[in-house]
Amino acid sequence: GSADAEALKNFLVEQMGFPEEQCLLMTDSSAPIGEKSTLPTKNNILELLEDLAANFWQPQDKLWFFFSGYGVNHEAQDYLMPIEGDSKRVKETAIEMRQLMQTLQVSGLEVLLLLDFNRAFGVSADSSIGEETIELAQELQVSTILSCQPQQFSHESSELGHSFFTAT
Repeated sequence: GSADAEALKNFLVEQMGFPEEQCLLMTDSSAPIGEKSTLPTKNNILELLEDLAANFWQPQDKLWFFFSGYGVNHEAQDYLMPIEGDSKRVKETAIEMRQLMQTLQVSGLEVLLLLDFNRAFGVSADSSIGEETIELAQELQVSTILSCQPQQFSHESSELGHSFFTAT
């Protein structure tokens, strides 16, 4: 989760030369932006995206949105589980993939979604997490890269300190 997001941000800034102010990091230890918390809760993520879309981004700007964490499929819909995500209260605490993609699509940005999500621990491998995401990406024409196929698990490497997907 956090280590993967920090590693990607550091790679973009230190090796690819992206300006630090163009990289928004949201982890359990990331600094606030002015008065706004960057703790990756459902409300913070959605509010920051809407605020940036309304006040800063221009149509045709390029946005890479990277998420590392758990995903769940609930009532045939895919959700990202933010820091306070609760598998017993998915609709209230998780981010609906359709809502996320539509928010990004409406902004007119060139979006690349990089989703390093895994099934919540104890959820069977035949869970359909990812299937709706693939369908939505095609329907809404949002470029999306998933860390694994819907029937697979995304694996971490203690030696690398990251998931295989992020390390690559």
